[in-house]
Amino acid sequence: MDIKEVREKLIAALKSSPPWGVTVEVTTESEGGWWYTQADAPAFRAARKALRDGYGKEPVSIGCGGSIPFVEPFSRELGGAPALLIGVEDPYSNAHSENESLHLGDFSKATQSAIRFYAELVRAQ
Repeated sequence: MDIKEVREKLIAALKSSPPWGVTVEVTTESEGGWWYTQADAPAFRAARKALRDGYGKEPVSIGCGGSIPFVEPFSRELGGAPALLIGVEDPYSNAHSENESLHLGDFSKATQSAIRFYAELVRAQ
């Protein structure tokens, strides 16, 4: 989606029928574009192996987010290198919400996976 078009449509929708007595004012502070990456790069294979070893279960790859503003410019400046983002959470983590937390057992497995990932990454081809 085009960032400016989405912003304009969102502002128009917010201003279209505010509750009685409410005035809507919008100030845009920054914009960040979407990004997409291919998950078949060597680093992704290394990450899947490291997560499998660290958690003892097959990892699940899902497409989500894609609007973290700094990822696409970093990827572009690095010659189009694929961006590998690993979110460690379970349904009870309440990621990015009130009472966000991470079970200490999951934190330990995530740490072990990260250590294994660095070892796998140096061998990745």
